[in-house]
Amino acid sequence: MRVNLTPLSLGIVMSLALVASGTVLARQSPAPEQSPAWLSAAGNPHVSAQTLAKFKRAFLSVRKIEKEYSTKVQQTHSDKVAVKLREWAQTEMVTAVKSAGLTVAQFDKMMMLVRRDPTLRKQLLGQ
Repeated sequence: MRVNLTPLSLGIVMSLALVASGTVLARQSPAPEQSPAWLSAAGNPHVSAQTLAKFKRAFLSVRKIEKEYSTKVQQTHSDKVAVKLREWAQTEMVTAVKSAGLTVAQFDKMMMLVRRDPTLRKQLLGQ
């Protein structure tokens, strides 16, 4: 079964460099339709150390894959090859997220939390 990243996932993946540099994006992300179980009614994340560790593994892997394939896509002169490279990158990213012990939906929700919460972002980046 082939799993593709959602448009939200792809957008989040492409903004990983901004998050890693600590830059907060000016535009607000749309609110998720359903809050994750570890998000309180007040909107404060209660992320366990284990979940954060899983997310960090996935985040670093996805970031590495994105950088690798971004370079390859920029170097190609064929649109067909670029499309294929993006498909392979998406497949590898999904595999990396699952290998870290998260679903793509969990990764997306964590990414939104990290983008919105400076404290959580600092924990992720080890600052």
